[in-house]
Order: sequence, then structure tokens, then C-alpha cells
Amino acid sequence: MDSLSTNLTPFDDYNIYCKDHDKPALGVCGEYLCKERRFFCMVCVRNEDICITNQHHELISLSELLYRFFIKQETKAIDLVEINSMMESLKEMNQSEIKMKLSEFSQNLQNKLEKSLKNFSFLLQDKINQNKISINTMLHKIKINESDLKEESDNLHFLANQNIPECLLKFNIKNVNEYLKSTLIKMEEKQSILKLIKYISNKEKSNKTINTGSQLISLHNSTKQEKVSQIAKVVDEKIAEIETKINLQLDQLEKILLPSTSEGLILKNSNQKFTGDPAKLTFKMDICTTSHKANSIDSVFTAFKSIKGNSYVVWGTPSHTIEVYDLKLEIVKTIPAAHLNTIFSCRHYLDKKNKTDYVITSSYDRSVKVWNVSDNWNCVVTITNAHTGYYIYSVCILCNEIDNKNYIISAAPNEFSKIWEFSGKHVKDFGINTESTYFINSWFDSKNKKYYIINGNSTDVKAYEFKTGAFYKSFKGTPQTWHMSALINEVNNIPQLIESDGNGNVRVWDFHQGTLLKTISTSGINLRGICLWNDNYVISSGSDYTVKIFDLKNGKSIKSLSGHTSTACAVEKIFHPIHGESLITHALDGKLKLWILK
Repeated sequence: MDSLSTNLTPFDDYNIYCKDHDKPALGVCGEYLCKERRFFCMVCVRNEDICITNQHHELISLSELLYRFFIKQETKAIDLVEINSMMESLKEMNQSEIKMKLSEFSQNLQNKLEKSLKNFSFLLQDKINQNKISINTMLHKIKINESDLKEESDNLHFLANQNIPECLLKFNIKNVNEYLKSTLIKMEEKQSILKLIKYISNKEKSNKTINTGSQLISLHNSTKQEKVSQIAKVVDEKIAEIETKINLQLDQLEKILLPSTSEGLILKNSNQKFTGDPAKLTFKMDICTTSHKANSIDSVFTAFKSIKGNSYVVWGTPSHTIEVYDLKLEIVKTIPAAHLNTIFSCRHYLDKKNKTDYVITSSYDRSVKVWNVSDNWNCVVTITNAHTGYYIYSVCILCNEIDNKNYIISAAPNEFSKIWEFSGKHVKDFGINTESTYFINSWFDSKNKKYYIINGNSTDVKAYEFKTGAFYKSFKGTPQTWHMSALINEVNNIPQLIESDGNGNVRVWDFHQGTLLKTISTSGINLRGICLWNDNYVISSGSDYTVKIFDLKNGKSIKSLSGHTSTACAVEKIFHPIHGESLITHALDGKLKLWILK
């Protein structure tokens, strides 16, 4: 069974804001007894006066915090105040998401993103289901046994018979928190007093108001003989209340965000359309200088967030090793001799049904391999001689949600394209064997419940029906040139094919009609890999060593990202765990460069 930390990963996608700076929060302090147990944003982290920087406390996610408390039980004892505090935080997060953000978010969907959430409704449905399962799992994990309660009750009885500071008696109970914050007393004493107050408050809130410390003691003494089970009842009622509110929240999100019908989308690394201005992208750092330098077309590296929440960049080296880089700034895995020759294609796909991340690679050695990210990067599929030629420029995985099977699609110059089962068994050939294929991928038209294969080659871009292998549509501009990369995006309920070609053109087509909608031209270069930022912008790599940003609405190139010293081949976007919306680029100089928004 997966850990709660894994199951609760979707919690980290909520918009939780730092109260001090009104910025998106990165995480919370992981030190249990820290006085600054709150959410921190990037501005906080840069501040040298917080515990993360001056005391070197660990910055952890909300999922990790919940995992450590409820599953690992790092506190070694049940702390009713801590449980209540965490539950209150969850309530505030949900209320903030509904009351402060949901209306604005829904409006943005209509006006700015043009209903783009339809494109990944299946993924969102999975996340909602994961959340519901995770919440139920979390609640079932909270076990308060009688011995624990007896210990807590004894502690409360002991405290009630001790001398409470006289200054505490002068305050109304509502000011106790301020008193505790301003008074230099031991942390253990603070926790004990808080336990006493919370215990009595919960039991008496329905019929009495506590005004002074004297009443506090009196009320506690009057409850000394009550059974310990009454404490458990209060906790159970609180948990049930939170569970109901969370489920209601999820149901509301589902109704608002999930359309009745949904459309498919090809995005090689993310189903999310970014909202930032890509013209503000600036160079941050070189991720590596070890990516291969052989002639390449597209998808020579992949960047993605795994189902377990890790943000990875994966590439092949000139020595045919696969390197896995965690965006927390370290290489976490190397696979020596992954292939016997140049690794041309390296791409990530998610099997949503089985909750498994795969990376597929192809090589000049004519082999195709699939690596199970979720199972320590073990090689689970090897096709030794996928084609008779050497250049397997492009390969992809099709996770078929109709027959619940995974397929591999491979392509090579002047050969038929091929479909394989995950067992490595050849299914069939399709396409044309007189053209050089540079790019291949699949797209699911969820409206018509049909899969298509997209083939970019030396003549045009072709679409084939996956089920039959039959030719569907051709997308061909003039003059004839090679076509390096393509993707499908839906705008106003119309699937559009966007492609880059060897004459420096970005073309936008109506996928089902096959008609050309727009051409954006640059001169003197050829374009290779392409990346969709959102409905307004597309980014492509070029032979002039730059990466170009194209404004689809106004039909022009608006910026070039310079810094590579050789032909730029591939581009991928990713939501960086520290920098947010980011871009990663590859060139034949062997470098992967990270670009972030200002």
C-alpha cells in the first residue's frame, strides 16, 4: 500500500498563500516544536530571519506534514491540540479556495483559458478521486485508543490541580492565546495549558461561556469523573465534520471544473496550460552539459512531474547513459549502457489507470526500451530490432483507455511505422515507407472516442486512425519541406494541429477539416522541437542556436532566447518546484538550460 504522503500529493496543487506576503506558499516548517509552524513563500525563504534560514529547519510540503503526523506519528503521542490545529488549517484552506479563488478561477477559465480545462478533465477526475480516497485513508488512520486517552486525561487532571499563573486569571479566555505568545514560559507548559483550554472549550461550548481562569479550573474539576470515552467522542465528531466539509468541497470543484464532454490534448510534459507571460522568461542555469551532441530532431530529453510528486529531467549522454535529474538540484539516478549507441528519443508518458510513470527511449542501435519510473527505473520492455534501419528518431507510448492496454509506436526513415504491444510483440505496420519520419505521437479525440497517430515526415504531417491504421488527413504547406514536430490543441471546441517545419514556419491547422488557419514565418532557419505554453503562445527551437517564442493570436515571433552555441533541438515546459512556470531547452552543444519567469 502506498504511503499517505504519496496519496495526498494532489493537496500540494491547491493555491495556499503566505499570510505575510500574499504569495504562493512553497511549504511549511517540518520541525515539530518550531514556533514558526506556518506556510512560507519564496519571499519568506529569502528572508534570513525565519527558521528555515537561520535555524536550518526543513521546508516540507503539506502532504509530507500530514504523512509525518498521521502515519509516522513522529510526536510519539496523540496531541489533541495539534490535531485540531491541523483540521482548522484544512478548513481555512478549503474556505479560501472556494470563497476567495473559485469565482476568479472560473472566470479565468471562460475569458483567458477558453475552457482549456476540458482538455484534461480525465486527469482532473483522477485527482478528485485520489483526493477522496486519500482523505478517507487519512481519517481511518487516526486511531485514538483508550490507553492514549487515559494518559492525556491524567495529564489534564494533574494540570488542573496545579497553580495556574495569577496573571492568566485576569484575562478572558479569548485572550489566552495572546498571553501565551507574549509570555516567556516553557513550551511544555504552553502545550499543557492549551490542552486544558481546548478540552474544556470543546465540552462546554454548547451550553456555557468560559470567561476567567477561575471558571476554567471550576469547570475542569466538575468533569474529573467523566469517562475518557467522552474525549474520543469530541474528536470523532470533529473529524466527521471536517470529512463532510472536504467531500462537499471536492463535489463542488467537480461540478464546476469538469465539463460534460472533454477533448484530448497532446502535451509531452504537462496537461496544464501556463498563465505567465513567456516573453519574461530569462536564463537561470545550465542543468547539465552532458546531454548528447549527435544530430537530433525532437524529444531528446523529457521533463515531468511524476505521480509521486518528483520533478524530473531525463536525458541520454554521449556515452549512452541515461541520467535522471531531480529539479531539487541533484542527479538521483544513472543507468549506464542503457543503449549501445546514440539515444535519439527520450519521452515521458503517464498510465493513469495503473498510476505508473514510464519513460521510453529509442536509439541508433535500433532498439526501443521502456523504463518504469515508479519501480526504480527498471527496464520493463525491450524491442531489440524495432526497425531494419538505424535512425529511430521518434517513438511514443499510447495508453489506450478504451481497451486498457499500452502500446508502443515507432518510426524510422523510409520504413513503415510500427505498433507494438507492451510485451514487445509486433502488432502491425502502417503508413508510407518512402518518407523519412522525424516525429510521431498520438492524440485521443475524447469527443468521438477515437485515437489518432500524428506523423511528421519529409513531405507533410499525416494523421492515421490508430485502430485500423488507415490514413485520415494530410497537412502540407508550400514549398515542400521536412516537418519536425507537431501537437494538438483545442481552441473554442476546435482541435487544432500546430507544427514546426524546416523552412522556419509555425503552421496552425483545423485538424478535422485539414484547412490551414495561420502561418507564422521566420527566415533563414529551420525549426525543430515545439512546445505549447498556452492557447496564445507556442515555443520552438531553431537552427540559429535560439529558441523562439511565437504569438499565435497576433501571428508573429515576439522573442528569441539566446545562449546555446549550437543548433537548438528540443523544448519542454515544467512547473518547477521552486521557480514555478519554467522552460527547459536542449541544443547540440550538449547543454540543457533552465529558463524562469522574472
